[in-house]
Amino acid sequence: MTWRENLADEMRAIGIGSVLQYEVTFPRVIAALVAGATADQTGNTVTVTATAHGLSSAVAGADFYFPGSPSIPAGWYANLQRPTVNSLTFINPVSQTVSSESVNSGAAFTGNAVIGSISIPPLTASGQVIADVFRSGGTTAASKQVQWNHGGSLIMKPPASTASPFVRSQNSFANVGATNKQVGYATIDGTATTGSGVYLGTVDTSVASLLEFIGSVSAAADFLLVYSAHVVVFP
Repeated sequence: MTWRENLADEMRAIGIGSVLQYEVTFPRVIAALVAGATADQTGNTVTVTATAHGLSSAVAGADFYFPGSPSIPAGWYANLQRPTVNSLTFINPVSQTVSSESVNSGAAFTGNAVIGSISIPPLTASGQVIADVFRSGGTTAASKQVQWNHGGSLIMKPPASTASPFVRSQNSFANVGATNKQVGYATIDGTATTGSGVYLGTVDTSVASLLEFIGSVSAAADFLLVYSAHVVVFP
């Protein structure tokens, strides 16, 4: 037995895991916005005009995923604010002047955005990874979805929240007798669920592997708000 396997056995025996933090700041917001949204920028302040965008005042100060316009690249930006039900602002570190540019080529943003990623250290054949998240969002019937991709493939995906968006979700995957064989599932507020399925993986975890935390919103005028998230590794 290697030193890593010995250490992993000892950590599991006394219930100790390594807590890993995403190298991003929280809270974070993904918003679908609406078709026909436009962006203006003066100095470092970007103003997005999106009629009935659906964002609540709870998003104030969060990091915001902007889906992009011709002059403002898609990505995460700081200090989201919601001055009105038809507009929002955020800070672009690149100062410039932009006038009435189409956001996301004129469509609502319903694609995936990577919220954060973590390098998972090498695991033994019985290693386990737990991904915990506190999330909220709008109250329409649109799906507010989170999921985790491991080594580029889906491994954990709890059921999407809809009109009752306040959820604590604890999601896990574990090696199954080998370092290249995994099974992943989800719990919602401590209750096991297969609402979005059980996932199987074949990632080589004898070396470090990438875990990506991803979010999406399925329809216009709604949003996903992630308050906090972290990962616990039992090697």
